[in-house]
Amino acid sequence: MTQKLRLLAYFLATGMLAPAFAAPAHTPQQGAAQRPLALAAAERADDARVELDAELFYELLLGEMYAYRGDAATSVELLLDAARRSGDEKVYQRTAQLALLSRSATRATLVADAWKSAFPQSRAASRYLLQVMLSTNQGEATGPLLKQEIALAKPDEKLEWIRAIPSIYRRLSDQTLAARIVREALTPELENPATGPDSWAAIGRMELAAGRQTEALEAARKSLQLNANNESGAKLAADLVNAGVPGAESLVIDFLDKSKSGEAHLAYARSLMNAERFAEAKTQLENATRLSPDSADAWMLKAALEAQLKQYPEADVSLLKLDTLIDKFPSAMLQRDVRIQSLMLREQMAEAQQKWTEADHWADEIAKAGNTALATLRKASIQMQQGQYDAAAALLAQLPEGNAGEMRAKLAAQVQLQKTAKNYAQALELQTRMVALQPQDPDALYEQAMLAERLNNMDLAEAQLRKLIAMQPDFHHAYNALGYSLADRGLKLDEAKTLIEKALSMAPGDPFITDSLGWVEFKLGNLERAAQLLEQAYTKQPDAEIGAHLAEVWWKQGKTESAQELLRTVRKDAPNNDMVKKTMERLGAKP
Repeated sequence: MTQKLRLLAYFLATGMLAPAFAAPAHTPQQGAAQRPLALAAAERADDARVELDAELFYELLLGEMYAYRGDAATSVELLLDAARRSGDEKVYQRTAQLALLSRSATRATLVADAWKSAFPQSRAASRYLLQVMLSTNQGEATGPLLKQEIALAKPDEKLEWIRAIPSIYRRLSDQTLAARIVREALTPELENPATGPDSWAAIGRMELAAGRQTEALEAARKSLQLNANNESGAKLAADLVNAGVPGAESLVIDFLDKSKSGEAHLAYARSLMNAERFAEAKTQLENATRLSPDSADAWMLKAALEAQLKQYPEADVSLLKLDTLIDKFPSAMLQRDVRIQSLMLREQMAEAQQKWTEADHWADEIAKAGNTALATLRKASIQMQQGQYDAAAALLAQLPEGNAGEMRAKLAAQVQLQKTAKNYAQALELQTRMVALQPQDPDALYEQAMLAERLNNMDLAEAQLRKLIAMQPDFHHAYNALGYSLADRGLKLDEAKTLIEKALSMAPGDPFITDSLGWVEFKLGNLERAAQLLEQAYTKQPDAEIGAHLAEVWWKQGKTESAQELLRTVRKDAPNNDMVKKTMERLGAKP
């Protein structure tokens, strides 16, 4: 194959045969005498063209070779030069892909600016530049690009683009700025009957992310006023219910009264489950499965809720229905994942009912379905629940640790084993190894702090919780844990109360945080306020430890009979709870 044919094949394959490289057209007006001269000129131009093609081809080839070798800087430099000289947008697009893969903000920005400068009206260039700006936290500069994208979007794709905006802008660290940019960009769409409802819903999601709940609620209202059947507005309202925003629930209920959308009922059910309103959530899931009988998500969530409510026969029926839907998933991987989720729920239900042989059977089925590591974890859990800790440890020792993810999964399982066996010192040692593997992981730090607190190592517990608060200021569990740990020991009570109140402001109505606040009020000597808070928490969540706290406050108030009765109740519900036992011993309450 000649050099010229090789180039033609390459450019055809890559879609880069540009008009600039085409042969010049001959016009009918050219006379016979002019043709030899024209032909000679054309041949000279053709020779020059072959040289240029060859040079570009070589540059493109080298760029790809350097990319293959992992030299991103050289690869992007070569390809960007080729893109500029060829004027072909596809070369810019390939350069942009490699710049993103290189994880270099400088290279990505350089390519984005060059591409957008060469093709000012290119939507692909605009989207790439927008992506780079968001990933490098250049929020303010994205406004014009976002407006351009919305304005140029075709009618059939504009709605999908608007709906995607909140997830795209979640990357910005300043969500207040992000909300303002999105609102300004969507303002021209707000009165449009076709795009207004979804535009208001997108604005509402941005306001919610920025912590501006009042503005988010108003956006949800406007979305549903423009179109009472708009699912985006209803889902936003459901998320506002989950966030505890007053007035949001009426919007959801009004929507559901008129809607036949199973997805909307499913979204509301999730909000109700997060708020621990399980009976209402089940009603919504029944509506969701009735309206969308082929929704695997709805059947899985319904089965999980029924299992949590210990309604095991109903959960079995839901899982059987789920099984009939698995083959409808478009890929074998999805089918496998849903099947494993179904099997795992069955195993956990058997375990909860102490049906050990049945639980072991379902664990074997998980292995057959293709997840041997998960099957091993479930078998180890079965052994733990029966007090067979050595057998469980032997199973966990078999887990692979070929990469960081496998090592973390193995350590997490071993930590859980040692906690179940009440070997807290060993659990803390293992968890410290986990933190070394992922020092910025908030859950790993939190678990380490909780184990240190259990061992009364308050220096480590307090240090890690304060580190976690500084690292992730919206991690409300850390505020609550530090406040409770200090209060329980009678330390820094004023600060403890402030920490717990901060946690409660982030998770309004949370019964466990309300319990912490009640406990710190008790330690401060505010018995009436403590009793009020603890009664509220126990009514919402009849947890054994909340009950023990309430009983101790009642005892201090002189309500000894009520306190003893409550302690008997919680001990019956949680006979092995150490805190309940210690409370009864401390008060001298009769079993």
